[in-house]
Amino acid sequence: MSVDGEARAAGGPVSTGPPPMAWRPVGGVALALGAVLLATSSGYGYFRDELYFRLLGQDLAWGYRDQLGPVTPALARVTRELLGDTVWALRVPCALLLALTVLVVAATAREFGGGRNAQLLAATGTAVSVFPLMIGHVLLTSTMDLPLSSLTILCVVRALLRADGRWWLACGAVIGLALYNKKLVLLLALGIVVGLLLTGPRAVFRDRFLWLGALLAVLVGAPTLLHEVRTGWPMLETASALTAKNGTANRIAFVPQQLLLLGPFLVPVWLAGAVGLWRDRAWRPARALVAGCLVCAVLFLVTGGRPDYTVPLLLLLLAAGSVSAVRWLGRKPGRPPLLAAGLVLNAVLASIVALPVLPQRVMAGSGLAAVDPIFAGQTGWPELAAQTSAAYRSLPEREQAGTVVVTANYGQAGALDRFGADDRLPAVYSGHNQLYYRGVPPETATTVIAVGLKPAFTAGRFRECRTYGRIGEGHAEVVNDDAGAVVQVCRGPRAPWPALWPEFRHVD
Repeated sequence: MSVDGEARAAGGPVSTGPPPMAWRPVGGVALALGAVLLATSSGYGYFRDELYFRLLGQDLAWGYRDQLGPVTPALARVTRELLGDTVWALRVPCALLLALTVLVVAATAREFGGGRNAQLLAATGTAVSVFPLMIGHVLLTSTMDLPLSSLTILCVVRALLRADGRWWLACGAVIGLALYNKKLVLLLALGIVVGLLLTGPRAVFRDRFLWLGALLAVLVGAPTLLHEVRTGWPMLETASALTAKNGTANRIAFVPQQLLLLGPFLVPVWLAGAVGLWRDRAWRPARALVAGCLVCAVLFLVTGGRPDYTVPLLLLLLAAGSVSAVRWLGRKPGRPPLLAAGLVLNAVLASIVALPVLPQRVMAGSGLAAVDPIFAGQTGWPELAAQTSAAYRSLPEREQAGTVVVTANYGQAGALDRFGADDRLPAVYSGHNQLYYRGVPPETATTVIAVGLKPAFTAGRFRECRTYGRIGEGHAEVVNDDAGAVVQVCRGPRAPWPALWPEFRHVD
């Protein structure tokens, strides 16, 4: 007999808590997703950000001079040391973190009263969503942000729907941990707080556990927050640079992309979740989360943030919408096949757009690289290293001793660190983000292999530059952002390196 059945037989109160967690079907979805991601993870090459994280992992710190905390570079280092220096090894955590996200979203549906079918729908919807599959396939800061932000939301939902302030402590602990990845979770927290102020229940602000949770977040995240203070808040400088570069494009794409981030066939489900959260009397304590979603959307629009920053909030709405959809289907016996067909179509679309299921040459010529820049950013790195090595070997042996490599961006620097070691390339420098602070070329460096730097830039800093070749030249499958940029051999710096090096610094 169930617990509720025993309570009824005894004439006692019946539990009104959430239904049991459907571990078996939900866990099956998470395991299947993890297997698919691991099976496809080495389909293409490294993404440019992964090469950067791999490079930073060699010099771990509490934070870096951009938006990075230590977690993602640390993951890159751990996988390299435990599993090997391969694309597949680097992406093992991605599969595990997305599988965890599936469990968290299903648990959130449970908090809204969702039983086995609703939890299974929430888990499956997450597993076949476009953007989650993208970041479950490639190691990005978003790969860690998604489960931590989803877990933060789950703690908030439990605190509100269970009227149990102790969950604010758990929420604070998760936020503190998330700060070691990126500070984006602070905008999520701000959106939720403003949502509570706007719609209530405002009584939570009299709960000491809420304030203790906020204090716990600060204490747990103190080392990385102190790093930001000591280094002059580089997070803000990077955010400003990104807004200046991509803000307008992000604002234009923001609304249309909300319909595509999970997939078009899941839009009705998460919209139903938004309506249900606002109107359902049983969920009224959590209706502030709808207001919080809108507040966060406005914040991202105003700051020119990337449209995908809303994905944890869309997954919240998907969890609530899964409960609403199952209830609706219970009243419409003929409609479940329609929902199943939508999930299948979303899975097919997401797989093509997010996973390396097509041969790289086919992908490069299909236009998918323009739709998904992550695809494009996984091409051309071994070719870049080979071209740079050839430029270096073309120099007279006596000149090679005074030669260094300077790259335009961290992807190029990371690629040379990964693929240029066997060719015994000279030291590689870059002025991009954190790499600027790793060191200045020595005064003995009178010749530079300039990778990706614009000729107009190098002409003003060296006495002589000649073009050796262009990145990706002769390789049609190389479609990354660097394709076509020049590789130059430059001689005679026009100033001592300590005075010249600040001109190479750029943040984006």
